[in-house]
Amino acid sequence: MIDKKNPLLELIKLSQTLAKGEINLGKVGRWASFNPDQRRGQTTLQHSFSICLLATTIIDALRPYYPKLDGELLLRAFVVHDWGEGENGRDKPAPEKTTTDDLAEYQSFVDSFSSIKNFDSLHRAFLLQYCYNYEDLINHAGFSKLASEILIRLVTNNYYEGIIFRIIEIWEYLIYGLEMYYDFSNSEIIKEVIHNNLKKLDLYAEIVTGFKERIYTEEIRTALCELEKTL
Repeated sequence: MIDKKNPLLELIKLSQTLAKGEINLGKVGRWASFNPDQRRGQTTLQHSFSICLLATTIIDALRPYYPKLDGELLLRAFVVHDWGEGENGRDKPAPEKTTTDDLAEYQSFVDSFSSIKNFDSLHRAFLLQYCYNYEDLINHAGFSKLASEILIRLVTNNYYEGIIFRIIEIWEYLIYGLEMYYDFSNSEIIKEVIHNNLKKLDLYAEIVTGFKERIYTEEIRTALCELEKTL
């Protein structure tokens, strides 16, 4: 039992939260439906690290087109976006996730971080990932009024950050799938990623200036389409 008057109390609580995340996120394996002998294992902790690095690259590439892009919000979002997977002990692929799953992960995040000093900024960052399906969440009885208000403000004031969050997520899936195909001769992951996301990338390329000029170029799109035909 920690003495509430201990001047180190907040640091101790923070250390416990960070340790819990490091341990729990490191236990959750991703891509579990695919043959483990034909892929590099990836935990949610490894994914979070990878996507944060990727985010810096894409943010830098798009910043000339969006000088006011809130890169800090995006990076904070990627640091915490999968926290609930660690707490709930599972990674559920995006196409299979339901609103109930999103709410369970959100509640796990709140339970873990609500006593942390910078909760408000992390809370806002965590909610950024839900901009694309915000209507399903704000209409759900289990979603708090405060969270709904924050999410609506994000959709209104950080529209492009919400879309760029989705772009970076998909791009990380794509990079992992390509690695598995070229390094492990596993065609199933990249086949699924392309099938599920090519139309989304086409849509985002029309919305986000600079995406098709700097990242999702016509050459890359054509190469992905040609690859899909061979799978």
